[in-house]
Amino acid sequence: MTSKLSRSALIAALAVGASGLVAVPAASAADTQYFVNSPVVTGVSNLTPQSVVLHGAVDTGGNTGIESVLAPGTTLSWTGGVNIINSSSSSSENIWIDGIPTSGSNTTAYIGTKAFSNAGADNYSNVEFEIDPVSDYTANGDTPGSATIFGTSMEVPTATGLTAVSSLLGAYGTAAQNNSSQTPLTPGTKYYHWIVDQPGTTDAASDVNVGTAASPSYSCVPNGYASTYLSGDSVQGPCIYQYGNNSGIDFYQSPNGEFTTPKLGELAVGAKAMVSGSKAMLMVANRSGFRAAGMIELKVGGKVVGKGKFNVLPHGKRDVAVTLNAMGAKAAGSSAMAKLVVMSNFGQKVNIKSVQL
Repeated sequence: MTSKLSRSALIAALAVGASGLVAVPAASAADTQYFVNSPVVTGVSNLTPQSVVLHGAVDTGGNTGIESVLAPGTTLSWTGGVNIINSSSSSSENIWIDGIPTSGSNTTAYIGTKAFSNAGADNYSNVEFEIDPVSDYTANGDTPGSATIFGTSMEVPTATGLTAVSSLLGAYGTAAQNNSSQTPLTPGTKYYHWIVDQPGTTDAASDVNVGTAASPSYSCVPNGYASTYLSGDSVQGPCIYQYGNNSGIDFYQSPNGEFTTPKLGELAVGAKAMVSGSKAMLMVANRSGFRAAGMIELKVGGKVVGKGKFNVLPHGKRDVAVTLNAMGAKAAGSSAMAKLVVMSNFGQKVNIKSVQL
């Protein structure tokens, strides 16, 4: 109970969960296991060809707990693909549905039968949104594949009721991508999305000797629990404790939701420029449902002869002024063909490769 769930362990466990229930063996006699309801996805918003805001709700475990005793050799099917198993042939196992101390409270908690105060500690759930193209998910045996994108892990304070959560995945447009560590989504692609939730984490914990001076046995326990031991017992330092965690597999995954990213569309540029002096006017039509903006360059013989900026509303069109240099004006005088280079900040492709000056 001393570390947060690693992503590699999580993916391995997800593969087990997809083919059946995840077996959670009984904890040691010193522990009490806490369980919560599974998270749910509730929809998407701000959907673009390369990004999406995902929404959901999580049970952080702060509701009044319901205690139960799992008899030796019995199994309890629970939500989120978790199968609670007491494999002991002689010892019962204490379990709680909810009952994790709310963040900042003095609520009573239990390890085994020993009660202690949360003592104002901050407790939280580790929550993360994840997505995977349906094609990748299916090809991997209906489990998350190598193209899975992981959102930013969030620490959601333990509270009563359900907590609404949301997260932006992907990045749309050059500016967003330059300022984000997120991987852009693929336009025109169907994705599965889900939430992974590991409740009952606290940083207010210490490694203490829960054995004897003669036979020490160190364990990571909440500070409120550690304070119930004699002050003379050795404390080795801070750690991270998880009320519900059992060997890194007691997590919850929501059912999958689906969304499809829109296609980017294209820019249609007129094949002939209208030239007057040092200005070449090009008609640019935006055939996508998203704003198009960026730079246009015209090249003759590999050299830049004109530059301009464009900004066109979705499904709109406008004349864009390209300023010609001396070489460009000369090329226009002979109605030369110029290579068209369009640098769209939002990724739209262009219908032609050259224009006549």
